[in-house]
Amino acid sequence: MACISGSADTGWRAVGNHFSAGRRGWRWKAFDLDKLRIGIIGLGRGRDHARRVAESPRCELIGIADIVEEAAQKAAEELKAQAYYKDYRKLIRAGNLDAVIISTPNHLHAPMSLACMKAGLHVLVEKPMCNTLREADEMVRTAKRTKRKLLVGYNYRWRPAFQKTKEIISTGQLGRLLYANCVVKTWRAKSYYERAAWRTKWATQGGGVLMNQATHHLDSLSWWMGEAKMVIGFCENLYHDMEVEDTGSAFIKFKSGATLNFMASTAVEGSLAPAFEFNGTDATLSFGPTGLVLKAKDAKEWTKVELPEGGDTTGIQLDAFLDCILNDSPSPVPPEDGRRALELSLAIYRSSFLGRPVTLPLRRGQRIHPPTRTAKRRSGRG
Repeated sequence: MACISGSADTGWRAVGNHFSAGRRGWRWKAFDLDKLRIGIIGLGRGRDHARRVAESPRCELIGIADIVEEAAQKAAEELKAQAYYKDYRKLIRAGNLDAVIISTPNHLHAPMSLACMKAGLHVLVEKPMCNTLREADEMVRTAKRTKRKLLVGYNYRWRPAFQKTKEIISTGQLGRLLYANCVVKTWRAKSYYERAAWRTKWATQGGGVLMNQATHHLDSLSWWMGEAKMVIGFCENLYHDMEVEDTGSAFIKFKSGATLNFMASTAVEGSLAPAFEFNGTDATLSFGPTGLVLKAKDAKEWTKVELPEGGDTTGIQLDAFLDCILNDSPSPVPPEDGRRALELSLAIYRSSFLGRPVTLPLRRGQRIHPPTRTAKRRSGRG
């Protein structure tokens, strides 16, 4: 293994125990041409991704980059990656990658994804895809222009109950969807924020529970219910002392005519109540900790919905990423979907900030929260 530096276009560099030419030349390396070569940018959630890559027979863990170089070295040694880096740009300039997985603080998602796609690499970026609509639009354009696959890391989509909910709603088993509610109670202790101060700031996190935890649920609701057209939002801190919110609530009207009551918080503990419920003209679907149950309009009893056995959604997501690269098929969670989930979060923030309903689509650059002392100019633009 080696810690690597140097130009991407000239000379030779060490790669593990071998040597590789620059991006414009050829490399001598015992690469398995059937395996995709993956780099990891950012440890934390990225550690899970790195482990899945190292364990997969379909890809090869080439390098790991993290701003804490000792952490990158330790992970590379444990997972037998060929190299480690402190600067992610040296990883992508090495010229021996097909794709990267980005798992860094939110404000770095866009610049890193753009740099990687422009370098010819496919990208799996953790949720949320970025912090602003301007960044999201640039990521969508760059993916199209470079013809690179860009997958946003909403791995909840591969949970059996989420897949089944999509099937039930899409095939009309509920009839016309009228109303839905979603409650996300996902307690986080103060230590969660203290050990990573970037999670508490608008400039780095881009928001609180709506951007970090509940973005999964907003993505899924958009996937199931379609595009929203109006939002009434309210955000506050019930427990934590930080810039961004620990609790957000919203009433959302969709273009289909359906309405959604939504609440998310890291200030309270969860319960056994259903996380999701959907009411249609023909049936109701309830989605709770024990699974899915369905009740037809005039039925007396609820029917349990059988689900396939679940799997490791991070590993399933990795396989889906590899499939879309190898088969040149569409990204299973394209950047357009990531943008839609982001816009919902930003719309809730803007409505709360203005104290009135807001309509979608949002315009780029609209303020979403009051100015802060730490990031008055940069962090308040959507």
